[in-house]
Amino acid sequence: MQHRYYKLVGRNVVPVLSAAEAFNCERRVALTEIESVHVSTVFLGLNHARDDGPPMLFETMVFDGPLSDEQDRCSTYDEAEAMHGRMCERVRQSIAEDDAEARG
Repeated sequence: MQHRYYKLVGRNVVPVLSAAEAFNCERRVALTEIESVHVSTVFLGLNHARDDGPPMLFETMVFDGPLSDEQDRCSTYDEAEAMHGRMCERVRQSIAEDDAEARG
């Protein structure tokens, strides 16, 4: 059985018993602004896994721009940092492609 709530202690994920415990920690992993697009990666505190696989505890999401509302989830802090970097690269590439199309 998986735990429902987790707390971030440093870079480590620790199971806890309540939402109050889970959300009583720094939750931001990274925030990057690329032109007018924001890429945000946060610790969720709540397991978002839909199956018996590893808990999905971190989420990267794009706000504004061509990839607005794109998201991805993962299990560990290290994976979250890597996921954030990949999403930032996707955003940069998408903006560059849109700029190239606009120039014709």
